Amino acid sequence: MKSGFFKLALLMVLLVWIIVGLALVWGKGGIHEILKAKEKEIQLKNELNNIKKENIKLQKEIHILKTSPEAYEVYAREKLFMKKPGEIVIYLSKDGSKNGRK
Repeated sequence: MKSGFFKLALLMVLLVWIIVGLALVWGKGGIHEILKAKEKEIQLKNELNNIKKENIKLQKEIHILKTSPEAYEVYAREKLFMKKPGEIVIYLSKDGSKNGRK
């Protein structure tokens, strides 16, 4: 009788440990969730670094445009498609084709 009780108690303890182990791995705040959060953190840090680099690039561009009339004119012509009075501007597609056709 004591042997049966001991086996049952051992089985219950083992079952509790299995449940606790599963909860530690897949439960709320478990290892699986922590690993997913770490991956998301790395992804967000990479995005933040890319945004910071883009911001630095744009700040440099702003500074150049504010301090250099020549750069301002180039920007206006290339980005805003502006032209001087009396000029004729011909635009070519980036792939070198006429009218965007190959």
